[in-house]
Amino acid sequence: MASESISPFLVLNKGKERRVLSRLNAELRSCTSFKFYVAFVNSEGVASLKQSLLDAKQRGVNGQVLVSKYLNFSDPNALRSLLKFPNLDVRIAVTGNVHAKGYFFANPSGEHFLIGSSNWTASALSTNTELNVHIKSGYDEKIARQVKEEFDYQFQKALPLSEGWIDKYEQSYRESDLV
Repeated sequence: MASESISPFLVLNKGKERRVLSRLNAELRSCTSFKFYVAFVNSEGVASLKQSLLDAKQRGVNGQVLVSKYLNFSDPNALRSLLKFPNLDVRIAVTGNVHAKGYFFANPSGEHFLIGSSNWTASALSTNTELNVHIKSGYDEKIARQVKEEFDYQFQKALPLSEGWIDKYEQSYRESDLV
């Protein structure tokens, strides 16, 4: 039997309150820290959350971002823009076919998670048909521990993002774009 404190609901990009972007902006406004775990990121996706990320930085909120190089789909310019946020620790998953998507927020009352199909792209956050589950749980909930453990495991395996890494990656990104 699921705990009543988990309070899951669907986020589908239907209506303003059920849009992924609206949910992420609301969570960023109230969190004390956050973790993003996505396969792909593009410049428009970063731009759509830029103000909320800046506001979080002003409040002293730090975040960890894990992006995959899977299929060479992440935009090098988006990766470069993430390096401009001093409150973000950004890493790249370079081994395996990492295709996970999850957004995790620590709040005074517990952990909030948005897990599902949405990458960090403008269309995934606003217009695509997406299927995500938003979960609110206490700090001691089993699901909260499992999510954090998996993220931390993958984050520790990943490489820290750097301009040098992006410069090397950009060549394979351009080549994959030509196919």
